[in-house]
Amino acid sequence: MLSLIGSLMSRGVRDTFYNTPKWRRTKAAYEKTVPHVCVVCGKQDLVGMDLTVDHILPRHDYPDLQYDLNNLQIMCRSCNSSKQNRINVRRDYFNPKWISVKFRSELKAS
Repeated sequence: MLSLIGSLMSRGVRDTFYNTPKWRRTKAAYEKTVPHVCVVCGKQDLVGMDLTVDHILPRHDYPDLQYDLNNLQIMCRSCNSSKQNRINVRRDYFNPKWISVKFRSELKAS
């Protein structure tokens, strides 16, 4: 299954999640509540295509958090592109469930 998804993504088939009404509402609500500043590089006043709303814990690994506003962060397009599916915790917010999830994944790896 993963190879099929990877194959489709490499052929340019876009993930339709980002076009769903529920995601668009969630994204719009989040953008209204936070400053438009990249949490990685600190670039300010992000607008248009340079403003992205990123999932801190990747939605493919944590589908139950894909609409959770506490699992979102503002990033500029450049920083979001370089992040890919890695976990990058916001500097200004701590959520205990991130640590427990990270700890569980580290335990599995060892």
